[in-house]
Amino acid sequence: MVTLDRYQYISTDQGQSWTFFDELPAVWESSPYFYDRNGELAHFELNLPYPEWEQYDFVMEGSETELLMPYSYYLENDISMNDTPMPWTSDHSLSGILRTNSGLHIKQAGGGDNDGWPTFVDKVIIGGEVSSSPQNYPFNQVFQGGLLDHQPMGEMPWDNPARQYGYWFGQGEGHIYMIDVSGSSFSGWHGVISEPREVVTPVYSEYPPNEDSTILYNNVYTVRDTTWSSFPGGISSGRTLFVDGELWIRGDSLESKLGLPAEILS
Repeated sequence: MVTLDRYQYISTDQGQSWTFFDELPAVWESSPYFYDRNGELAHFELNLPYPEWEQYDFVMEGSETELLMPYSYYLENDISMNDTPMPWTSDHSLSGILRTNSGLHIKQAGGGDNDGWPTFVDKVIIGGEVSSSPQNYPFNQVFQGGLLDHQPMGEMPWDNPARQYGYWFGQGEGHIYMIDVSGSSFSGWHGVISEPREVVTPVYSEYPPNEDSTILYNNVYTVRDTTWSSFPGGISSGRTLFVDGELWIRGDSLESKLGLPAEILS
């Protein structure tokens, strides 16, 4: 038994002749292995996040150990919550790898800097195929970093790699980050929550107390103060913001203000 790309061939005469046996699902490993195990056909392959034959397009250079280049945008299905297509239009110019396990919808909507089409500067990997409105589109003009279609993964990893073009900030528990979004940019405030401190407040026989009032008992409770300071913002359009801490968002409309596609993860 031998495999060539997604095709499997079998020989019953010690390799003198070969007969097509089966077409397999798309695999990303260069040499998937098939063998007979106890009378059943077994299939062994690595579940790779990118095609093995193009692996060096998906690793980060400059480190002692090559690291997986993070995705800029990563989703299971490129559809809305109503199961309708979410077209990428001239409003979208993405620098960084796009990965979706479904098809991709693009539309020439007018405006922008690419004759009304979306712009994908880096590699795009999709599980299905591209649907376009209008049907014909300038491939090299839209997919400037190349396109790999019909490349589904059986399971998209839950532990998504950090985005190369994302913006990370945060110090974890006890910190609040208020993001103030304006157009395609954002600014922010950082609130540091103090450790709880005990406060003792006397409770008087009447309120407001006067010189004749007596203290009935002491009310003991804890309070936490928050000290705020500004921190540098940046561009939100087409980027991912990673926030390690409590996240507050302020703006008229999250979707319009962020200039989708963008996402905020906390």
